[in-house]
Amino acid sequence: KSIKFTKGDGGVGSIKQTNFSESAYIEYTKHKIDALDVENFYCKYTLINSDIKFDKIDFIVYEW
Repeated sequence: KSIKFTKGDGGVGSIKQTNFSESAYIEYTKHKIDALDVENFYCKYTLINSDIKFDKIDFIVYEW
């Protein structure tokens, strides 16, 4: 539905919120950018908040 930065300008330390449509199972997610290397197409970010119910997961880190 929409994506916006709630903190920062898109660089390291920024927080991005993704809002999903009403028909999705997830309402929103928030990711923090941990590392960014534009020249080498590298981004590492952590899922820090969501309406997903995490019973046994503390955090999720993506690296690509």
